[in-house]
Amino acid sequence: MGLTSDPHFQKLEQWYKSKAGNLNMREMFDADKDRFSKFSITLETDDGNILLDYSKNLINEEVMRMLLGLAKSRGVEEARDRMFSGEKINFTEGRAVLHIALRNRSNTPVNVDGKDVMPEVNRVLDKMKAFCHVSVFQGNKPSNSLVFKKLSPFMLGTRCTSQDLCAGGHLEHQQL
Repeated sequence: MGLTSDPHFQKLEQWYKSKAGNLNMREMFDADKDRFSKFSITLETDDGNILLDYSKNLINEEVMRMLLGLAKSRGVEEARDRMFSGEKINFTEGRAVLHIALRNRSNTPVNVDGKDVMPEVNRVLDKMKAFCHVSVFQGNKPSNSLVFKKLSPFMLGTRCTSQDLCAGGHLEHQQL
């Protein structure tokens, strides 16, 4: 079933069309002194706390219930579990998504096809770190050139970023 055919989506869309125009952020905060605590969460990590604050979105408890129902009906929890298990869920490339491996500073093994990918991820991250610590200067002025080196097959974002920067005419780029 497509997203727009999902009854949870349709209910949310209907609610939006009939009620969203009446939502006012200031009034919602004035009416509910606990709004921040209701619509935010602090994640405690080994490296410090991360505050997720969605209280400043045009939502209320009813909308949150509908959004969570939609996420459940679309299989978000199952997709998350499949991602964490190393299953090949990137159907366009036929491979696992390794977002979790890139952010896995604990070095807990992340297995793909029965192999721990963390040693290779750490090797690439170390190369990226070393490369990023090199500054290119022309005399005493920062350079207008952006040079990047393809460090691994995980580097799709680098090309996109450098092309985005170059599109503005501010930088030149060269792939080594």
